[in-house]
Amino acid sequence: MRKDRWWEEPSSFFNYGRQETYTFDSVKMAENLKETGCDATHVRVLGGHLNDRKIYFKSRLAKKTNKDQLGELLPELHKRGIKAVIYFNVHCVESEFAEEHPDWRHVTEDGKFKEGVYLTDSSFCVNSPWREWVFQALRDLLKYDIDGIFFDGPNFWPDCCYCEHCRRKFKAKFGKDLPPKSDRKNPLFPKLIEFQIESIAEFVEDCKRIIKENNPNVLFYRNVGNILASKWVLAVDPRSLIKHFDMLGAEGGFLYRDLYNKPVWIAGAMAKLLETQTDGKPYLIHSTIVHKPWGYVMLPKPEVRLLYAETIAHGAYPWFGFRYGFEPEVKEDLEEIKELNRFFKRNKEYYGGTESVARVALLWPVKTINFHPTVHIPEMDFTQRRVEAEAVGDPTKATFGFYEILVRSHIPFDLIDEPALTREKMSKYDLLILPNATCLSRDDVENIRSFVRRGGNLIATFETSHFTEYGEKLNDFLLNDVFGVKSEDELLGPLNLDYATFSSGKGRHPVFRGLTKRWFPAPKYGVKVNLITGVRLMEFCERQRGLSGAQRPPTLPSEPDPLIVTNKYGEGTCFYFAGNVGEEYWNYRHPQYRHLLENCINLHSEKVIELKNAPSSVEVVVRKQEDHARWIIHLINFTGEMTRPIEQITPLHQLEVRLYGLRDVKRVKALRLNRELRYSLSATALEFVLPLLNEYEAILIEE
Repeated sequence: MRKDRWWEEPSSFFNYGRQETYTFDSVKMAENLKETGCDATHVRVLGGHLNDRKIYFKSRLAKKTNKDQLGELLPELHKRGIKAVIYFNVHCVESEFAEEHPDWRHVTEDGKFKEGVYLTDSSFCVNSPWREWVFQALRDLLKYDIDGIFFDGPNFWPDCCYCEHCRRKFKAKFGKDLPPKSDRKNPLFPKLIEFQIESIAEFVEDCKRIIKENNPNVLFYRNVGNILASKWVLAVDPRSLIKHFDMLGAEGGFLYRDLYNKPVWIAGAMAKLLETQTDGKPYLIHSTIVHKPWGYVMLPKPEVRLLYAETIAHGAYPWFGFRYGFEPEVKEDLEEIKELNRFFKRNKEYYGGTESVARVALLWPVKTINFHPTVHIPEMDFTQRRVEAEAVGDPTKATFGFYEILVRSHIPFDLIDEPALTREKMSKYDLLILPNATCLSRDDVENIRSFVRRGGNLIATFETSHFTEYGEKLNDFLLNDVFGVKSEDELLGPLNLDYATFSSGKGRHPVFRGLTKRWFPAPKYGVKVNLITGVRLMEFCERQRGLSGAQRPPTLPSEPDPLIVTNKYGEGTCFYFAGNVGEEYWNYRHPQYRHLLENCINLHSEKVIELKNAPSSVEVVVRKQEDHARWIIHLINFTGEMTRPIEQITPLHQLEVRLYGLRDVKRVKALRLNRELRYSLSATALEFVLPLLNEYEAILIEE
């Protein structure tokens, strides 16, 4: 008997990517999967890319009669306690199938059928009659004792869709013709994205109805790809989708090409954001043990361990896949996954039902990333390409810079989006960071204003709130009263050789504690502002004149432009940075800015945890199981060679940990080391020493 809503218990997934060859023996496949220690697997019986000639279950949709692979495999998986989740690709179809159904195909802006998906294939539109084909496939699949259905997609593309069905539906809804998706300044562009997001939501809502009416205990979940990219590109919006799915997964562990410039914490960032966007439902991070796009080049073991750690430390379920079979030459590569899955299974009770205890929130500025002109499209499985945008103020780099600062300062934090700015959701935080969040709605602005007025604290940078939510430039900040400054609507820069320094008499301000050097490298760009109620703390120096001039001591002009302004607003405090300091830190890692911002954060948020004898390359995550009075401290060690992929992690020894906010403790245990730890408890904090940290440790604390 299938367990009701089995996916609500932490589960590990493993995907064997070459199932679509259908040459495997069901017993051997099930046995191999059991050896990985996974709880669930994806079963491919509709082809890897959709094709009605590659249907390996009983269905009237099958163009070719194949063996009933699903019927053979299901009992073997269930016999071994493995859940079978059907892989259903709804974003890519093989050209052979597409050519037979021109009425279903995506059409590009120039009126051509969408081609070249994953170089060789095509795709179908959710507004076309293809919907009925999918509905029938679901009904046929649900005749089997399956445990779940996974949708890989659906989505639109950066140049789609202009099929007759989309044109007709858009005209009926808005009374206008479809605008070109390539023209993001078109007044109808926001309506186009809204239309595409709603079209996908309507399609999956109908799919959910079919599934849940048949069996409410069949999991329905989907892949939302790279949720740190602009949602307009593919029209994939986790917030609108979670209403129709039991769980969402993101491709946080698909590591492409140049890893040296990719954040080592990227899987954790996606897990953090998914936790916010799924509103209490489970979430999963898709990872692979290969260095993409090379499907047969394995990542070094430390990279795999770090991906797994980043996933489970942030409350997500682990999903790992690869394109090999279970050939002897890859047996060693699979050992890592087997060991990690065994650890996760042994300790599941400590990974379910946890929530972050962070007091700091970092905004992932979704609206800015959708509508600000500086945003690039990263390479990912869905796009298969990278598109750069050259303009001033990259909000992605700005957010990455603050993320890196928080990680390296050992400060636990959450990554949130604009819908999480409400009073209820913000009540747990002391401080909010807005990293060049240029595009905000009036509601967003009022939520932020209310947060600070009630006693919350704010760090905001550069052009935050200087645009409407759809990217229209304003003459002033919408949050000027909170910042305590008025924008002159003029940019300073580029400041390639220039400096900033403390304002007169402010060098002893607490935010500069420990910063003995007077001169800071100026952010490359700034906004020219005038003070209203704010007090300046730092200023831009006189512009340097040429490279030789950069070697001369900096000086202040007679009327210097403010770089940092502090302002009291209601019961809270705001620090406004007129320069793009988050992006500056991401580009150059200036230590002065990290220490300055660390001071700002620690001065205005309650301290959760403190590490001693630990380098900045250790990430700290603190979560709590309220129902069981348990705390779990996750430590992720990125300390390794100064290159990527990382081939070897440097173990750390005798880390001193101090956790605040506990009154009574009966047990402290390091789960990876499987060792009870000695501790002391004072009126202010719990203290203990972790003897060894390899890539990852989870410390259980029971009150």
